[in-house]
Amino acid sequence: MKSEFVRVGDRISEEIIKISGLNSEDDPKSMGRKEAEKLIEAFRKVDLLPPPVECLSPIGEKIIMKSLMERFSPEFVYATTRKPKVYSGHPFLIEVGIAYGGNIKGERATLLRYANKIPLLYQQSGCALTQVAESINWKNYGLNQAKSELPASPCVILIHLASTNIPYISESKEAVASIPEIMEEIRLALQDCGRKLKEYLERKKSIQKRKRKENELMRLIPLLADKISEIVEKERVDPNRVIARIVGSVYVSREINENRSKIIVANHSKSRKRFRIYEIVERTTKKWELDLSPDEVMEIEYELNGKLVNKKPLIEGIDEVIGGEIIGTPSSYNEDS
Repeated sequence: MKSEFVRVGDRISEEIIKISGLNSEDDPKSMGRKEAEKLIEAFRKVDLLPPPVECLSPIGEKIIMKSLMERFSPEFVYATTRKPKVYSGHPFLIEVGIAYGGNIKGERATLLRYANKIPLLYQQSGCALTQVAESINWKNYGLNQAKSELPASPCVILIHLASTNIPYISESKEAVASIPEIMEEIRLALQDCGRKLKEYLERKKSIQKRKRKENELMRLIPLLADKISEIVEKERVDPNRVIARIVGSVYVSREINENRSKIIVANHSKSRKRFRIYEIVERTTKKWELDLSPDEVMEIEYELNGKLVNKKPLIEGIDEVIGGEIIGTPSSYNEDS
């Protein structure tokens, strides 16, 4: 077994022999049907290492995401590459990418099918890649869908099968046959992408709800602040800080005194926030990386050696900020709940 099978060493071969109940000294040529069945059953019970990927040619998650971004300009994109598996002795791996919204138009999802980096343009309905994509319940991931069809939403789904032996349904090589092992891997990859899309859509919905609340408070709080300041005859409170406390956002403000600038950052949310702050002074960009616990306040002071270009401090890494200007979308860099 060690010489004829890939990535089967002493430990795995001994485990297979132990489960099968056979003798390691037996000659495979002398085995009967019953012994062969025991050996096959033992192989199924042992956790074998995945086959090497040197013989496969994956596209890669970064290239898939970059290609979808450049071609469709979506608001969300994600890609995943599954670990290599085997069907009938042939190694294969599945890659899936999904793009949603942005400049993607249409009432039905577009499916892009690839086999060893070659696009499959015809016989889409008879292809296993299509069948699995249509079998997924996309409603669970926030997309509209009629029964057993692709999502009725503006999105693009890319599925790539890389293998040493693509199981085409015919010599025309336009569709992939329904191999259970391959279809299961496609299903798992699509579900992974669906979960990421659902997280994004729920986050987007939450941000929109929060934004409506902030806009209403922005309209009322300044008026209340002016009236209260007038009644108590004290300095007017910054309305943005009050709103940040109410909605649970990060508050950012800037104070300039002659040639010194001070940025005040307060985390009024209930979770830890990690993000970057940028200031552009003339042709120089200053950057600070912050990591704030709930209710933590930090002050950043620096010397102004020229004209300040940006009107508000530039924020990258979070989307719940009052008083700053957001320049980047959230990523795994800043999520730490």
